[in-house]
Amino acid sequence: MEGGLDKSPADFARIERLATEMNLLQLSEYIERIEEEGQTPIPFLVDWHDKIAFPFACLIMSALSVPFAIRVSPRGGGVAIGLGLSLVVAFAYWIVQRCS
Repeated sequence: MEGGLDKSPADFARIERLATEMNLLQLSEYIERIEEEGQTPIPFLVDWHDKIAFPFACLIMSALSVPFAIRVSPRGGGVAIGLGLSLVVAFAYWIVQRCS
């Protein structure tokens, strides 16, 4: 058929899955499929990057928190203040990550 669609009715009836329901590999394949169809997968790319970045948050937080934890001054509260600052940094990162 000349000038016709190369899709079946089942392709149009497909249910869009949420990015939270897919693992990293499934989301990657879904992004490729969307790009092949000529659509922009920007929201799904953001979710894909989020799925990669969030597991590394614990490493980043520990690297940022070590200087606060080992800063010991006899009059300034020492370890307790360092631990408190580390928790504030971790909570702030979590809020920024979830709200964006």
